[in-house]
Amino acid sequence: GEAREKGETEEEEEEGRGKDVDGDEEMDTDEEIRRIEGKDAEDPYDCSTDEAEFDEPQKCSVEEAKETSLNYSLPDFFSKCHFFLYGSFLPPDRRLLVRYIAAYNGHIEDYMGDKVSHVVTTNTWDNSFDEALSENSSLVFVRPKWIFACHQKKAIVPCQPYMIAPAH
Repeated sequence: GEAREKGETEEEEEEGRGKDVDGDEEMDTDEEIRRIEGKDAEDPYDCSTDEAEFDEPQKCSVEEAKETSLNYSLPDFFSKCHFFLYGSFLPPDRRLLVRYIAAYNGHIEDYMGDKVSHVVTTNTWDNSFDEALSENSSLVFVRPKWIFACHQKKAIVPCQPYMIAPAH
């Protein structure tokens, strides 16, 4: 090599490493510098994402502790109910319906079948409801407000005020 920089070996010159092409002496990244210095590069992403170790313990009242303790159980008044959510719901309403039904041990069916006892819908009566009733005469069509009312009372409330009936 003709114009070898001070301290550069022939191999480095041939590979083109170690040259300060644009005159900027800070051309190496931190990782390259650590590698050259023989240190292991630290992975900035190799850290705990568990925030609990940084948070202060949360203080709560005795009532809150009782509600969240493992011994506390929710009422299971929906345990014999199988729900089918029919039609469209606002996403937050749908989330709450699913949450309340599950919390009170109800079952959500993915499709209309023999197991379904309650159809929850925001729709008005339509022909498919007549068809479903002919196959299962004990089927009840209710508005989402019935689920919310049951949640508020922590018990099943009469569904008649929340029922959807044919408009005959």
